Amino acid sequence: MRRCKILLITAWIVFSSISWCMAGTDEADETNETGSKTTHQAGAWPAGVAVGDVNGDRLNDIVCANYNDNTISVFIQNNGRLLEQATYSTFLNPLGVGIGDIDLDGRNEVSVVCAGADIMNIFGQPTIINGSISIKYGTITLDGTISLSGIKTFAGEIKVDGKQNGSIWIASDNLCLFQINYGTSTLLGSGTLSGHIARSDPFTLIGEVKASDGTATYTGKITLNGMTGGYLINVANYATKRAPYGLSIGDINGDTRDDIVVANLGAESISIFAWLENIPRSYQYLYHSWTFAKEMTLTMEGDKIFVHMVYPSGKMPFGIDIGDVNIDGLKDVVCVNYQSGDMNVFLQENSVLKPSATLTIGPNPTSVRCGDINNDGFSEIVASSLGGGMISVFTPYRLIGTYTTHDARSGGVDIGDINNDGLKDVAVSNDTSNTMSMFIQDKDGLLTLQKSCQTGRSPGSCKIADINNDGINEVITGDAQSDTITVHYP
Repeated sequence: MRRCKILLITAWIVFSSISWCMAGTDEADETNETGSKTTHQAGAWPAGVAVGDVNGDRLNDIVCANYNDNTISVFIQNNGRLLEQATYSTFLNPLGVGIGDIDLDGRNEVSVVCAGADIMNIFGQPTIINGSISIKYGTITLDGTISLSGIKTFAGEIKVDGKQNGSIWIASDNLCLFQINYGTSTLLGSGTLSGHIARSDPFTLIGEVKASDGTATYTGKITLNGMTGGYLINVANYATKRAPYGLSIGDINGDTRDDIVVANLGAESISIFAWLENIPRSYQYLYHSWTFAKEMTLTMEGDKIFVHMVYPSGKMPFGIDIGDVNIDGLKDVVCVNYQSGDMNVFLQENSVLKPSATLTIGPNPTSVRCGDINNDGFSEIVASSLGGGMISVFTPYRLIGTYTTHDARSGGVDIGDINNDGLKDVAVSNDTSNTMSMFIQDKDGLLTLQKSCQTGRSPGSCKIADINNDGINEVITGDAQSDTITVHYP
């Protein structure tokens, strides 16, 4: 019963922020001229938006989390245009979403937290492989073709003339397991695949299998050619704490591998998900982190230590971000709390994340971002407030300024260069007026409200990124009530 109550409360926070006074959005305008916009159909209630390379072509794509129909929509960039959405099922009420390489394979994953299920889904890019294999047993040689797909494990069938057939599995790039059926006999073997693999796409692997089943020795040669597929598969799911809302991806422990931080609105906490090398340095990091974390779960995943650390936060943590806010070369974490109207700052010291400050923001903050918005070489923290119609700018220790958005309810906020002058600007979505406001940084390091652009109804998430590969950033909003995303070309 308690769980149902929490879900009703958290759903009310999202849905009560919606204005119903303005209708419709423009049809897609493919001219992409200055000041134009395009709209793209998404799922039901696209509440969260992330931008990054999803299919391995090094171009920015868009992913949005559709709160009401339990899906994510993926918009792949193709020659500067966004293709029609591809949708993938999630658990209940997906909201916070991020893109990053969390397994160090050179390809990004998509992570999304599902507020109604207390689950984080992770989607990865499959590899499609085609090639040939030849396995020799005594005087018998079996030749055939093989088609393989997977994330960490490749599996496929060997098909040959006559009665011979079999299967082969290649795990972790070099471990080969196979079975060959010849007549009524089945031969099982395992071994190590040695050879050359080029990690660029498409890649080629040429190697040799040497294996034994205990009574006989097998030798084989394999040639595989593959490339990243243009779609995703659900590769892992992790439990969060109650009602996860915000999510951010970045390296917060300095091991070059992306980690995930989550704001658990229903549990007054943030979660840190990390995958660590099984070495003394990792255990020292975990030991010192335990001083500040109220909960820690460790699991072995292959040769990595998976850790889920839980830190206490303010009341109803909503938005969360990762950035170096004290310019010491280490990534920090900031989190805004909807009910308590404040922000928690977690700074790294000696590579350990520590609660460092709690700063008052204003009524109902929902979004926060880190970046240099006054060109002083230091990262500021920008937070938006649904209850105040403003954005607030902080150092890690104090408020340094506020800016009015001319809207009673300001939601998603992001930092980036909008006008291509090399300086960081700010964009914020405005729920009541169905607009997005751009604050442009001037030569003196001050922000000026340049203009507000019409969005779809009830814009929530707001992102600044180049999604048509022209070297100039666009602003993307997720329009919850319109079930669309809007791309603004400043």
